[in-house]
Amino acid sequence: MSVSVSWAHARGFSVAAACRGDKLGVDIDLLDPDLLVPDVGVTGRAFVRAEALVKAGAFDLDVVLELARHRELGWPGDRRDVYGLVVEDVPTGFDRVIAAVAWRRPTVGS
Repeated sequence: MSVSVSWAHARGFSVAAACRGDKLGVDIDLLDPDLLVPDVGVTGRAFVRAEALVKAGAFDLDVVLELARHRELGWPGDRRDVYGLVVEDVPTGFDRVIAAVAWRRPTVGS
């Protein structure tokens, strides 16, 4: 399966795409990438990644958020700047699932 997803005009601060076999999960949200999401206990970046993994059929939300809280979901991958977004490819270490995460810093008026 080859799929390309564009989120450049979505105006979300944090975005993620995850692929597992032939399933693709994408999540875009207006969450600051570095701040904790209230009542969840993970950063915006981790939350959108968790949502994308759930949509790809890799985990259920409770499991993936618990893994994210304990930093057991993966390790840092390649990081680069693309068109004002910070993009990070993050292997999960589980069943060859990869979740790419991108974010931009919130600015006044965005």
